[in-house]
Amino acid sequence: HAVEAAELITKGHQNSPIYSCVPWTQDSEAHFSQHATDGHTRGTVLKLAALFHDVAKPQTKTQDETGRTRFFGHSEQGAEIATERLTQLRVSAKGIEMVAKMVEHHLRPTGMKDGDEWPTNRAIHRYFRDVGDVAIDTLYLSLADYLAAKGPELVHEEWLNHARMVGHILHVGTSEPVSPTSTRVITGHDLLTHFKIQPGPEIGAVLERVEEARAAGEIETKEQALEMAANALRYLAEQLATESSNGGLPSEGPQ
Repeated sequence: HAVEAAELITKGHQNSPIYSCVPWTQDSEAHFSQHATDGHTRGTVLKLAALFHDVAKPQTKTQDETGRTRFFGHSEQGAEIATERLTQLRVSAKGIEMVAKMVEHHLRPTGMKDGDEWPTNRAIHRYFRDVGDVAIDTLYLSLADYLAAKGPELVHEEWLNHARMVGHILHVGTSEPVSPTSTRVITGHDLLTHFKIQPGPEIGAVLERVEEARAAGEIETKEQALEMAANALRYLAEQLATESSNGGLPSEGPQ
């Protein structure tokens, strides 16, 4: 069902009350028409990922105390199985990487939501950074997965909301691309000299947080970046002190 849905969502709106909800433009058409690997387009690779996306559900199936069925880790294990099977089929390294990454991250678009709230710009930036070349493709795999999972029980309003959320992620992620080679608003040297601290792993963590905030449009100037860095360093110091005193696990950092 997911493979069929993956094909249908990449055929445009088709005057359909279901598929007209899919965020689809000329850019989408061009994206999935691109040559991807092994002589196939991105649209074909998407269908291959749809074939494998839930392949690990049987071995990860459990039930919690309420009787609810869970499939913890099926995305990660599915990516491993897809890699193994596609290697046996002599699919190119690029094709294997594309499919495996899509399978691994196919739940990510839905997981970025905070309750009923759509994902933040910062979360979207992290998603596009982590998923990379197949970030757009994985969004459409999420749409296909949603349709296949709901089947005849699909509630149109819920589907519309999901499709709009995916459209929001797509818009934000493609409207404000951040080049990994772009000049940082602050550097590690800035942190060492401004705060008079020694080099350490926290420097990279702070710089990453600052870059996420810049990509989300939360900061623009060096002064704002240094203020955010000060808060992040203070939090990391407090966290380290807490862990040293009680052996606790790290908590979620400041947003």
